[in-house]
Amino acid sequence: MKKFMMKSGSVLFLLLSLFYFNYAYADDNAAKPKFDCTLTDQLSADKEPGDAKDTFTKDTPTLFLVCDSDDVKSGQEVKSVWIAADTNKVAPDNYKIDEKSMKVPANMGSDQTFTANFSLSKPNNGWPVGSYHVDLSVDGQLIQSFKFSVK
Repeated sequence: MKKFMMKSGSVLFLLLSLFYFNYAYADDNAAKPKFDCTLTDQLSADKEPGDAKDTFTKDTPTLFLVCDSDDVKSGQEVKSVWIAADTNKVAPDNYKIDEKSMKVPANMGSDQTFTANFSLSKPNNGWPVGSYHVDLSVDGQLIQSFKFSVK
């Protein structure tokens, strides 16, 4: 009887652990809104992004991150954080260049697409050669990181 109770307890523990893991994992993924983003150096007059890029020149005037989502909700905060990861000591490693945020409009309907347009202008002396990334987050939760370089 004692062996049966120990085996039953172990099986129950295993089943509860698997249930919790599946529930927590599914809940975490469900909470992240999906975005369709383009990192580029071109933006048309009607705010449409040019071709996606991951390499830019020192003289690129402006970088744009344009993101569309049908999953965000009214009132959520969407933020971009631009980071100089490694610029050969021109800036400290993982230096935060800038961050910008915007709120999803309160009157946005569930059938509408939210577009976030973020940009970063060239420094006075041009972009230092190196590696960078821009992080996209919603309400403080990292959604995606876009790596790029300047050559």
